[in-house]
Amino acid sequence: MMRAQPAAIPTEPPDAEAAPAAEADRRAGILIVDDDPRNRLALAEILSDLGEELVQAGSGEDALRQLLRRDFAVVLLDVNMPVLDGYETAALIRRRQRSRNLPIIFLTAYSKDDAQISRGYLAGAVDYVFKPIDPVILRSKVAVFVELFKKTEEVKRKSEAERQLQLENLRVETERRKIEQQLFQAQKMEAVGQLTGGIAHDFNNMLTVVIGHLNLLKRAVKNDPKLVDRAQAALQGAMSCAELTRRLLAFSRQQPLQPKAVELGALLSTMADLLRRTLGESIAIDVKLAPNVARVFVDPAQLESALLNLALNARDAMPEGGRLRLMAENRIVRPHGRSPFDVPPGAYVEISVSDTGTGMSEETLRRAFEPFYTTKPVGQGTGLGLSMIYGFAKQSGGDVRIESQAGEGTNVRLLLPKTDSAIEAPALPAEAPSPQPGAAERVILAVEDDAAVRGVAVTTLRELGYNVIEAPDAVSALEILREGRHVDVLFTDVAMPDGSGVDLAREAQRLNPTMRVLYTSGYSTDWQEAGMSGDLLPKPYHDAELADALRRILG
Repeated sequence: MMRAQPAAIPTEPPDAEAAPAAEADRRAGILIVDDDPRNRLALAEILSDLGEELVQAGSGEDALRQLLRRDFAVVLLDVNMPVLDGYETAALIRRRQRSRNLPIIFLTAYSKDDAQISRGYLAGAVDYVFKPIDPVILRSKVAVFVELFKKTEEVKRKSEAERQLQLENLRVETERRKIEQQLFQAQKMEAVGQLTGGIAHDFNNMLTVVIGHLNLLKRAVKNDPKLVDRAQAALQGAMSCAELTRRLLAFSRQQPLQPKAVELGALLSTMADLLRRTLGESIAIDVKLAPNVARVFVDPAQLESALLNLALNARDAMPEGGRLRLMAENRIVRPHGRSPFDVPPGAYVEISVSDTGTGMSEETLRRAFEPFYTTKPVGQGTGLGLSMIYGFAKQSGGDVRIESQAGEGTNVRLLLPKTDSAIEAPALPAEAPSPQPGAAERVILAVEDDAAVRGVAVTTLRELGYNVIEAPDAVSALEILREGRHVDVLFTDVAMPDGSGVDLAREAQRLNPTMRVLYTSGYSTDWQEAGMSGDLLPKPYHDAELADALRRILG
C-alpha cells in the first residue's frame, strides 16, 4: 500500500462547511474512500489543484453515508478495506438508483491479476489506478469525470429551467384564458342584463296601466260579485307578470331597491321557521350565526326572496331528503388581498346556503346565473331564480359565488355590505284606498311621458280626492311651475325623453322649496346614479300603494 507521513485527517476537510454555498454549488464533489488516513491525505494533495470539493471517507459504511447526503462526480475507492471491501461497497453503490451510474475508480496495490481486475469491473468500476499512484495520470482521469459531471449538471439545470419556464408559461396562459372567459361571461351577462332591463321597463309601464284600470274596474263593479271576481282574477294574472318583470330587473340590476339595516339573526330565524313548514320534514334545517354578526344594508324583502329561492332549489336537489344549512359570518375584504368575490375592499357579511343534494355539473355551474337557463322540466322553472339573486347581490354592492360538484351538494355564498345603521321601526301596512282627509286642498302635479300610464295615475289621484295637474314631460311641468301655480307634491316619472325626473325635481324645488317629491319608475338606475334622496314608488303599483306613499310624504 502507498505510505505517507501520519496525519490526523477528519472525515471531511475542515473548510468544507465554511465554504460559501454559491462556491460549493459550482464545485464538483470527489469522494475519496480509504481506510488509511495517510493515503487519503496523499490523494487529497494530488487532487487539490483541480479546485473541486474533496470529501473523505474512512470505510465503506462511511462512504455510503456520504452518498446519501449529496451527489459526487467520481468516487476513488480503495479495494482492500476491512468490514466492507471495495467490491462490496461498489456493489451497494450500484444498487441505489441515484448512484447507479456514478463513476468508480478502484485504487489498489495488490489486486493486479486479471481475475481481480475483472471482478472489479463486474462490481461496477469504470477504471483502475494502481499504487504507487502517478499524480498526473490520477488528476487526468478524475478531471475527465469531473468535467463530464459538470456538463451533465449544466444540462440538468438548463432542462429544469426550461421546464419551469414552460410551466410558468402554461400557468400564465391558463390564467389569461380564465380571465378572458370571465370577462366574456361578464360582458355577456351585462349585455343580457341591459336587454332584459329595457324589456322589463316597458312591461312595467304597460302593467301599471293594466293594474291601475283593473283596480278602478273593481271599484266600479263592486256591487256585482261575479264581475268583481273576474276583475280580481285578471289582477292576479297581472301581478304574476309584475313578479316576472321584477325578476328580470333584479338580474339586470335595475330593480328599485329599498335598502335598510337588517338584523340577520332575526331574519334567518324567521326564514328557518318558514322553510321548515315549506320544505317538509324530510329536510333538516340548521341555522348557524358566527358571534357578533354585523347588520347588512339591503332590501329585506329581496334578501328573503333570494334565500327562499335558494332553499327551494336545494329542496329540488334533495328529492329524498337531506340537510339545508344557513350560515352567516363577518368578512373583511382587504386591498390587494385574495378573495373569490368581486367587490371593493371593506367590511361585509357572508351568508351561505348549502345543501347535501345532487350538486351541479361543470356545464350547469358555468351557466347557473344565465337568465332563463334551467335544468328543471318544462313548466317547473323560469330560469330566473339565480339570475335574480346575482342581480340583487350586485345591485346591493355585494357579490355571489356558487361552489358545487356533481353528487357533492351545493354551497351558494352571498356577500353583502355591512352597516352600522340602526334598525328602522316597521312601517304600517297600506290602508285600502279611499278619499284622503284634506286631499281636496292638496295639488298634485303628475308628470309622465306615457299617456296611458299618466291617464291611470291621474284618474287614481282624483278618486283619492286630490286636485291634479298633468304634464306629459319635464318642459311642460316647468312651464306650469314658472306660471306660479301652487303645487304640494310633484309626482314624476324618473326616465323621460326630454329630461330626467331627478333634474325636474331639483329645478322644481328651487322654484318652490316646500314642494314634496314622489318619484315613480320601472327601474331606478338614473335615480340611484344621481344620488337623489326622496321617496320612490316602483312600477307597477297598486292604488293603495300610491295612496299610502302620498299620505306618508304629506304627513
